[in-house]
Amino acid sequence: MEPLSPTRIEQLLDSASFAHVAVVSGGDPYVSPLSFVRFEDKLYFRCTPGERVEALHAHPRASISIVVFEEETGAWESVLVRGEVGFIDDDNIEDAIVVLFLEKYSDYTPELGSAPRLHAFDDSDVGWIGTAQVPPGDAVLFSLSMNEVSGRTSGRWMTPGTRAGRL
Repeated sequence: MEPLSPTRIEQLLDSASFAHVAVVSGGDPYVSPLSFVRFEDKLYFRCTPGERVEALHAHPRASISIVVFEEETGAWESVLVRGEVGFIDDDNIEDAIVVLFLEKYSDYTPELGSAPRLHAFDDSDVGWIGTAQVPPGDAVLFSLSMNEVSGRTSGRWMTPGTRAGRL
């Protein structure tokens, strides 16, 4: 294995479609995939209330894992981030982060066009950006500070000892 450069780590954080988010829930590990965006020195996640959010309120630390695996060669790259979780309750910040989500995932929401912009929020607490509906207001937005960041790759020379899962 070889370490990834800081530049490559940033590229993977910006291009990954999702991350596996690990939290402690009732003393047990709880891992689930979530879409995310990176802005400045934090990662932002938006989800519905549930076990993950309850766990983060009880223990406001999390870890994420991103893995890129190349089927043809078995080569892989991974990024791990650990840090403190903060809940966002400022509407202006949430609106700005939602725009970043919609820009990042515009390939999955083609009705947005190439440059979505926030237009308005109505009384029903359902937001609209362009022609796309933003999930209702019960969604929870949280950030993960990037206190510890590391990245590894299988390296240039694939061997049984560097393959994912040590196959």
